[in-house]
Amino acid sequence: MTEDMTNPDPPTDVYVIFPCYNEEEGLEKLLQRVKHVGKISGKNFKLVIVNDGSSDHTAFVARAFADELSIHIIDFKKNQGVATVFNTAFDYVLKQAKNDDIIVTIDSDNTMNPYTMLEMFEAIKSADVVIASRFVQGGKMVGAGYRGILSYIASWLMCWRVAIPNVKDYSIFFRSYKPAVLRKVFTMCHERPVEGAGFSCMANLLIRIHLLYPEAVFTEVPLTLRYDMKEGGSGLRMFKTINGYLRLAFGQREQVN
Repeated sequence: MTEDMTNPDPPTDVYVIFPCYNEEEGLEKLLQRVKHVGKISGKNFKLVIVNDGSSDHTAFVARAFADELSIHIIDFKKNQGVATVFNTAFDYVLKQAKNDDIIVTIDSDNTMNPYTMLEMFEAIKSADVVIASRFVQGGKMVGAGYRGILSYIASWLMCWRVAIPNVKDYSIFFRSYKPAVLRKVFTMCHERPVEGAGFSCMANLLIRIHLLYPEAVFTEVPLTLRYDMKEGGSGLRMFKTINGYLRLAFGQREQVN
């Protein structure tokens, strides 16, 4: 009997994007947890940390993990905002990612359980976009206050006016994508797939994927958002974000081409 010398398939690369603005307190704890998720998942984690003009020690915290994790740091000297952060990160990742890899985005404030990625990895086998959702069965928010109310209203508005199949949570950053989906939208939107006022730009990204990649399959897994665990201040600009959601909901969304 001849021994099978076929090499096993290499582990999937997972690119995890962390938008950071003054996140030194939460980022260290989050990276410790992400390191463990990478080990138990059997996948090859590659972290992309975007330091968006932080005035604290966010960049120092990120670099402290360079010997333990594969980390690429994008360092803006001045705050650029959510859209530029994600467009820059997606540009970097899409130049490297293979179509069978996974791209994850997650908040850096340690309010989201990174172990949810394990369920997301299973779900993305039969989907193109997986959303860690507060509004699907089993999901919830703890200690979110006015931000929770705003998120609920924004998602209700999007469900009413946009209604992407299987999507209930439009504003959460914690998602996983197949590279092919983002690559198509990235190209068709002239390398600016993320556009919009404030945090509403991430809802606009879902809309653009739905319009430009109509065959894309969306699904959600439950997430408990622990806002009571947030360390550091908030980067939310409320009135700018509310205006952005209203523009999206009532048909004034950013152009897709």
